[in-house]
Amino acid sequence: YNGTYDGYFTINKSIKLIGENKENTIIAGSKTTNKKYLIQITADNVTISNFTITNSTIPSEILINDSINPKILYEYGIGISVESNSNQITNNKILRNQGYAIKLNNSQNTNISKNNIMLQQTLGIFLKNSNNNLIVNNTIKENERGIEIQNTSNNNKIILNNFINNSYYNIYDNGTNIWYENTSQVGNYYDNYTGMDKNNDARGDNPYNIPGGKN
Repeated sequence: YNGTYDGYFTINKSIKLIGENKENTIIAGSKTTNKKYLIQITADNVTISNFTITNSTIPSEILINDSINPKILYEYGIGISVESNSNQITNNKILRNQGYAIKLNNSQNTNISKNNIMLQQTLGIFLKNSNNNLIVNNTIKENERGIEIQNTSNNNKIILNNFINNSYYNIYDNGTNIWYENTSQVGNYYDNYTGMDKNNDARGDNPYNIPGGKN
């Protein structure tokens, strides 16, 4: 039901967690915890839908310690951490988390769709050791970075997303993934695309070269 619920929990069995209304059903964090994520998914076949997921924080003792390993810093402040397969994360608002909105680690065949991913201080979506996932029809807007994919993550399909005003970069991918589907001729919208559309078919005539590799 509508309301604000405390985050920092783990889903370890196959369930559907569905909010009454994503504008008014809120899973939120606080600044008084040192946990890494608002929601951790460790079971297969989990659905999370119709929530606002917000305010996952990085502990102050990590932020102020200049000697901290950056790899530790980047493990905190996560909205949804996925460590399992065949999940659905759909129709959510994920915003104002200090780390990542969504992190996939060792996850296969997970579907991330129809989400508004906005105002993360670090990164919208991060893929590590994750293959054959679908990221489709999301708006990824006004984060520091949009999507980052490590070279251990391959054959993921990322299409029909809107990348808008992500301050550092929209995307970075040094794996081998699908950002344009030849059969249907669909890709993504990038607000920093500089190519032409001479025939006015709403598709760029020039490739969008993705930083980090050969995609």
